Amino acid sequence: MISGKKIFLRPLKYEDWEKTIIWRNDLDFSALIMSHPFPVTEELEKEWIKSIIEDKSNRSVHLGICLKDSEELIGLTKLFNINWISRNCYFGIFLGSKESRGKGIGKEVMELIIDYSFNKLNLRKIILEVIETNQPAINLYKKMGFTKEGELKEQVYNNEKYYGVIIMSLFNK
Repeated sequence: MISGKKIFLRPLKYEDWEKTIIWRNDLDFSALIMSHPFPVTEELEKEWIKSIIEDKSNRSVHLGICLKDSEELIGLTKLFNINWISRNCYFGIFLGSKESRGKGIGKEVMELIIDYSFNKLNLRKIILEVIETNQPAINLYKKMGFTKEGELKEQVYNNEKYYGVIIMSLFNK
């Protein structure tokens, strides 16, 4: 468990599917995080959670974001495509609980994940992709020290339109 001031990060549990299915079936939210627009059934969600929990590849770390005071699961974060030779990985985060957004929780998650990535996993670079319309996330990433490395033009289709994806990274100094 990785602990902060307002939140803690913990490994996923099988029963987390009951929350994650709600978030992943919210089409507006799934578009924001560049997820697929297909309905997710209970069976599919249980299989997805199970595949994460049973993964032994050491190429990803999936963590639940929980409030310290209530232990409520409010989102997920992950390090994935970990390359142990080049010492880099991709990063993803989403706060599924709408009530938790805009309260500094995303920043705290990022502080914890950056520390974990650089000081515990000994990685040297964290990479992320963000849809060009997600300005609050882009602003947070910049505040955390991420810089733009490139852009994939018209990469994501949503609501009858194509959107660009910005690639950003942070190096361990």
